[in-house]
Amino acid sequence: ASYARYLEANPDMAAYVQPLIARCALQEGDAAAAFAAYAAALDAPADRLTEIENREILAEVYLSESRFADAVAQYDAIHDLAVTENTRGQMTYRAGSALLLAGDTAAAYERFLAGVNNYPRAYESYLGLVALIDAGYDVSQYQRGLVDYYAGAYMPAIAAFESHLAANPAGDQANLYLAWSYEGLGNTDAALAQLEQYATAEGNAARALAEKAALTSRAGRDDEALSAYLELRESYPESEHAAEATWQAALLQDASGAGAEALELYWALVEEHPEYEQAPRALFRAGLREWQNCDSAEATGIWQRLAAAYPDADYGA
Repeated sequence: ASYARYLEANPDMAAYVQPLIARCALQEGDAAAAFAAYAAALDAPADRLTEIENREILAEVYLSESRFADAVAQYDAIHDLAVTENTRGQMTYRAGSALLLAGDTAAAYERFLAGVNNYPRAYESYLGLVALIDAGYDVSQYQRGLVDYYAGAYMPAIAAFESHLAANPAGDQANLYLAWSYEGLGNTDAALAQLEQYATAEGNAARALAEKAALTSRAGRDDEALSAYLELRESYPESEHAAEATWQAALLQDASGAGAEALELYWALVEEHPEYEQAPRALFRAGLREWQNCDSAEATGIWQRLAAAYPDADYGA
């Protein structure tokens, strides 16, 4: 009653208050009143997240009443409202699960397959994949590998990607995912071997070097990482990865105590890639390196240039 009186004075709050009325109705066992309240909430203006929350709760209530088609309709509506792959994958799986409860097995597995093919990063797509495999459904080995990889199931991912590559040439995108899967298992050498395979395809060399550098850096093999970054920078200066390679090489040189080499790379980044997001920070670190070298005049000049060239950047400030 209090909620109803509040709504009379504040009708624009229906999307936020009607769900509270619905909960009270459910506690009293009045499902019809609860559904009417939820319907009123969904008819009212609300921010997107509130609408999603209301629809999600309503779907669960429909499931509890064995109104499976209505629950699926709510999951589909949430899917259409969602902006992230995770939410869309989650709703695709939930719709499939509701269809499974309804006894519509074919439609349920179609939803699970849609999740695997369209939303591989969503964990629920992995649950759908498991259900499909258990039911004997044919799933693309590449998509199966993707879903397994993003779920952290690295061994099944490796098996799936290797099966895919058996029917496809080396240098496939699957080699990258195989490398990352082996990395996930802590097998850096096997990961690097996959990157070598990836590099054999035309146009992949620069990306393969960038991945090799990043992977060896994550593994703590800094000498190999530095070598790869420098090779990438020198061999593919026009590559989209060249700026990042220059930046990472400078940081590695700096961390190793090779100040002169780091300073040279900081300047190279600023001169060659002035629009790169780390250019202001590189210029700041160049000034810092000169100040550490006791050349305060040079440091001051560099920082004056930084403030003038990048006034809106944090390091310009």
